Amino acid sequence: MSENGYTHRPTSVGILACELYIPSLYVEQSSLETYDNVSKGKYTIGLGQQRIAICSDHEDICSLCLTVLSRLLDQTGVHPQQIGRLDVGTETLVDKAKSIKTVLMQLFAENGNTAVEGVDNVNACYGGTAAIFNAIHWIESSYWDGRYAIVVMGDIAVYAKGNARPTGGAGACALLIGPNAPIVFEPGCRSTYMKHVYDFYKPNLSSPYPVVDGQLSVQCYTSALDACYTQYCTKAQMNNESHSNQSSVNEVNLSTFAGIVFHTPYVKLTQKSLSRLYLNDIIRGCSYIPSPLVEKYKGKIDLDSSMNDKELERDLIEKSREVYEQKTLPGLYFSQNMGNMYTPSVYYSLFSFLSSQTNDEQLYGRRILLFSYGSGLASSMYSIICRKVHDSRFTLAQIQKSVKQARHILDNERTELEPDLMDKLLLEREEKDHKAPFTPTQPSEVLKSGNMYLQSVDKNYRRYYEKFSGNNDTTDNKTIQKLYVFAVFFAVLFGAWSPITNKASVDDKFLSLENALTPSNNHQSAYISEKSLYEKQETTHSNHHKSRVLLSAEEYDTHYHHHHDSYLPSNYQYKSVFQQDRTAPGYSHSDSVEKYMNKKVKSKELDKTTDLKRQLTNDLLEQPFYKKSRSNYHINENIVAMDETNEGIDNVLNENKTMKIIRVERTTPAIVNDTLKLSYRKANE
Repeated sequence: MSENGYTHRPTSVGILACELYIPSLYVEQSSLETYDNVSKGKYTIGLGQQRIAICSDHEDICSLCLTVLSRLLDQTGVHPQQIGRLDVGTETLVDKAKSIKTVLMQLFAENGNTAVEGVDNVNACYGGTAAIFNAIHWIESSYWDGRYAIVVMGDIAVYAKGNARPTGGAGACALLIGPNAPIVFEPGCRSTYMKHVYDFYKPNLSSPYPVVDGQLSVQCYTSALDACYTQYCTKAQMNNESHSNQSSVNEVNLSTFAGIVFHTPYVKLTQKSLSRLYLNDIIRGCSYIPSPLVEKYKGKIDLDSSMNDKELERDLIEKSREVYEQKTLPGLYFSQNMGNMYTPSVYYSLFSFLSSQTNDEQLYGRRILLFSYGSGLASSMYSIICRKVHDSRFTLAQIQKSVKQARHILDNERTELEPDLMDKLLLEREEKDHKAPFTPTQPSEVLKSGNMYLQSVDKNYRRYYEKFSGNNDTTDNKTIQKLYVFAVFFAVLFGAWSPITNKASVDDKFLSLENALTPSNNHQSAYISEKSLYEKQETTHSNHHKSRVLLSAEEYDTHYHHHHDSYLPSNYQYKSVFQQDRTAPGYSHSDSVEKYMNKKVKSKELDKTTDLKRQLTNDLLEQPFYKKSRSNYHINENIVAMDETNEGIDNVLNENKTMKIIRVERTTPAIVNDTLKLSYRKANE
């Protein structure tokens, strides 16, 4: 007898339980339309998307997979020793050699289980389906040892700024696979279509963004759909006949299925896909199709030549609308509100459909058709059957309960970000992608208790994860949103995320342009008009967070320039005692202070008679263009110095706009993680 009590080969192999991951941040697609200055409805109607899920820098593909796997084990009560196979499907790679599956093994090794088969499956969005097939094949094979299999799939779908960005998203799910399942993968009913094509691929290993040929990708998707459906219907018909005692059986067509779900890059594509299957049934002359429609198109339409016929497409969408609304639309809730999740996309659609049904009884014995597609390309069509199980704790009702909990999080426990914040977060992710060492610095309030999160990446690119045990589940979403506003502002200002531990003490009064031009009692430091500001950067040895100190001209002349002479790097061995110990009042001095060098500077109408002469080189005064400056840099009404990496400020400079003063005023000594008070001036329009 096997470990799980089976004395014979397993039957009814399928999904026993599931766990879904819902990222805590999102952006409204309607807001993104306004931000991108596109026509209203382009994303919400044209793509059919409502929201797009966003991940923080605490979340990478490993943390998402660790979270859903950990939660699946906790929720089901399955001990890690009971798992004999673990397959992962993803296209979000953090390492070109080490698999994500091996990262997940830390949850098993700590329980003494290292005998777990399986590795990662990679082919665009198809990897999750390949992982499920491998798990099922293992259980049905002579190598099965009676233990369960788990399939984990997930991706963070991001695109470069442009037309494709609204089709991004993120998600992950973990599925417990075994015999006597309430969701069974129907044996003998599976078709496959694979081909070599460059419709979507990621050749630049230093970038998270894909190369996409949108038109070709839709054509490939449609061709694969046609081929898989034709092949599936033939196989399913033969399978039905071989298991039936009747002389004739009902034909296989769209009316056979209670639900029809697709891989969903964007929702609108599923409506076109359902209408395409409807066209296939028209051409086949299926009995459920109205006779006038069959007479109109049968024998007059060629599948290949009709692919680009927009008039035909619109007509078929309208004719198949009722079928679509009954069998496909209920499966799109997660995709509409999270975006494209790549590998788990079709399974979120399956679970969305299951959770949309009022009770499990109406699903028993019903079939659901699934189409999985991955660019490059690999695709399969297959079906599942919902069944009532006996003498098992794994039921369809339990799966529906788990999915409804995920829907509750989706609807009630996420934080909305504005599109400009999303752009900055994605820019930050792009810049820090595969950087080492690295420590996430965005607000941890986005994490939920029990989430696994990225703690750090060391100098050798080794990633470390921890389970979050904070009490952020009750944190107000508006508070989290405000924290992200501050975090992004500091990122733009400092060139790095600024650590703020006492967030309640941050002054969130952003001065208007009018107020900034007039002294105020609360923000005297905002009025500097003709004063230059001098800046240094500090990095402490305890960690690598960066902070900056701004000194007024008087402070610099009185307390720093006269006593310290030139500003030297911390590792400069000939520093004097004064240079090591003295500093301006109210500011701390760190041994690790480094000089700012190689700053971009652009000047408008520099006055050579001003006292800027003593700090700026003659070359800079003679050539008011972009120059490299090795002095502590200044900001005044006519000159702006900013990090080369700061795209937002560079864009302003490139457009020859004058930048007003931005200043951060410290309310405590300048040590890492200290409290900041913010004053702000807008750029001239």
